[in-house]
Amino acid sequence: MQWRGLVVMMMCSAAGCASRAASAPVTTAPTSDPPAEGGATGKTSSEARAPFETGIASFYHPTLAGNETANGERYVPGERTCAHPSLAFGTKVEVKLVRTGASAVCRVNDRGPYAKNRVIDLSQGMADALGVAGDDIHKVELFLAE
Repeated sequence: MQWRGLVVMMMCSAAGCASRAASAPVTTAPTSDPPAEGGATGKTSSEARAPFETGIASFYHPTLAGNETANGERYVPGERTCAHPSLAFGTKVEVKLVRTGASAVCRVNDRGPYAKNRVIDLSQGMADALGVAGDDIHKVELFLAE
């Protein structure tokens, strides 16, 4: 039953990322969660470089907890993970909120977002790290994390 809802949601909004290509080199990283450093109130390395992508971020719906992600893992809401249409699984991405300047690092373990005009889907753990509600959308800048 959970898969049916996920498939319907994906089909309803698939038009947004079918033609988008990566605008930065793809890197790989271990599958463990990123460290807590550079959280929402910490200074990060994004201040000295340009983002590789800017746009709207959205958040996973709570009902997706436990569903399988595109790389085969189960979605755990408290982990700092994300969905990106083209970055390699395991790539660490620094997400910076344009409005507040808060930033945190997450790991790509899924494909998406499938909603039009979105550049990344974030887990509830990322919403917590960024200090925002997980049911909103926010303008963000994306950086490859070091």
